[in-house]
Amino acid sequence: MASNSKKIAGSIAGLITALVLIMLLERLSGTLYPPPAATRQPTIEELELFIASAPFGAVALLLLSYLTGAFAGGFVGTLLARPSWVPALVVGLFLTMGSVVNLLMVKHPAGYWAMLAIYLPGALAGAKLAMKKPAPVEQM
Repeated sequence: MASNSKKIAGSIAGLITALVLIMLLERLSGTLYPPPAATRQPTIEELELFIASAPFGAVALLLLSYLTGAFAGGFVGTLLARPSWVPALVVGLFLTMGSVVNLLMVKHPAGYWAMLAIYLPGALAGAKLAMKKPAPVEQM
């Protein structure tokens, strides 16, 4: 059984891994599908209009970033806290809660709400793969 400190460290490392990957892939999406050039910070209404008119490729890349981040976060967190799945659950739930807040703050098309279903299964799939990896032999 993994100690609480391993679970906490795994959860933190998993969250950091997930967030960094999501940010990197979202940056790639912004490069491939740039928003209209602006000389100032867009208003919430302008942001909502941009989100509603996003091309399919941008939305697909966004979904891929969520899945990749959740999977990698669940994998890294579980790898550090084996045999516990707790870090993967923490990663999946925190990513879901963060997205709910984002969806409530800025109006999104209804399909974006369906993306919430990707975080927990993605993190648990990463955890499942981490559990298959042989554990290192601990030396005393």
